[in-house]
Amino acid sequence: MNEKHMSKTQLKLINTAGPLFAKDGLKGTRIRYITEKAGVNVAGINYHFGSKEKLYFAVIDYVFEKLNYTNLGKHWEKLPKSEHTRSGIFKMLRYCLKDNFTRMFTGDHPLWYFNIVNHILIAPESEYYKEFDEHIYESDLVAIKAMLQILSPEVHTWDAEAWLAIWYGQTIGFTTLMPKNTVFYDNNNTLIIDYIDAVCENIYLAVTTLLEKHHINTNE
Repeated sequence: MNEKHMSKTQLKLINTAGPLFAKDGLKGTRIRYITEKAGVNVAGINYHFGSKEKLYFAVIDYVFEKLNYTNLGKHWEKLPKSEHTRSGIFKMLRYCLKDNFTRMFTGDHPLWYFNIVNHILIAPESEYYKEFDEHIYESDLVAIKAMLQILSPEVHTWDAEAWLAIWYGQTIGFTTLMPKNTVFYDNNNTLIIDYIDAVCENIYLAVTTLLEKHHINTNE
C-alpha cells in the first residue's frame, strides 16, 4: 500500500503496530494493544485493513517502500538483453548492492524497520516469511536461475537457492546489524559513503564465492 494512498488513521495504525510487530510478532501482538496505543477503536483495524493479518502485511509493504529496497529480480528485469553476459551480470550485482545500501543507510529510518526485515529472514517457517516469499523471493529466484544459466549452464536449482541464501544473508540480513552497530557518521551526521563502498565490495566478494566452484571468472 503506497503511503500517498493512505488515510491519516491507516498511517497511524501502521506506525503504531509496526514496532509492536517487530518486537512481539504477529501472533504475540494483541489488536486491543495496537488500538489503545493508536487511539483508534477495535473496529478501526477491520474497517481500514480487514484484519490484524492484513495490517501486518501492510506494515511489511510500508517498510520495504520506506527503505526503498529494490530486489534483485527487478534489477534483472531492467538489464538490457545485450548485457546478459558475464560482465553485464557482475556489473549489475555491484550496482544493485551500491544502490540499495546507499539509499537504505542514508535515510533516517527507525530501528523497527530493520527488526521487521530481520524477523522475515530468521523465521522462514512462520507467518513472517509468507509476505517476503510472495513479494521478493520468487522474483529473485527466477532472476538467479536465469543468470546462472548464462554463467554456467550445468547448474541446478539448488545452486540458485544456495546462491540466493548467501545474497540475502549478506545484503538484506546485513541491514539488521549495520544501522545499530557499524554505521559511521562524519561531523555533519552524514553517512560516510566510502564505508558503504568498502562494505559493498566485501559483500560482492562473498556473494560471488559460490560461483567460483563453476570456475567462473567474476572479473571478466
